[in-house]
Amino acid sequence: MYTVSLTKKMIAQHHLPNEVEPENKKHSHFYKIQISLSGDILNNNGYLIDINQIDRVFEEIIGIYEDKTLNDLVEFGDKNPSLENFSKIFCNAFLERIQFENLQFINIRIWENDDASVSYQREV
Repeated sequence: MYTVSLTKKMIAQHHLPNEVEPENKKHSHFYKIQISLSGDILNNNGYLIDINQIDRVFEEIIGIYEDKTLNDLVEFGDKNPSLENFSKIFCNAFLERIQFENLQFINIRIWENDDASVSYQREV
């Protein structure tokens, strides 16, 4: 199976209402986000998927969340903006915008610091 990955960074804010201080206070994270797309079949150009398309869609989604407070965004609704929820929301936003034929899996990994990350994977 082939896997194509791309990683980008962004800053956003959130607060986790059900947690104790300092997490329940609004704070920023320098997020690192990695998108990994996997599949068995390459296209006529020998690509699983064009990395330029991944980059364009990735930048579009980063623009939605960059410098925003995640709690205030409609896609979170009443969901806690945890890394787990953010990774799933980011994944769904990416899949809504990307064109693909041969992908089988997507994995989104988001780090909120050098030590802590969450990964969300699903079939496509």
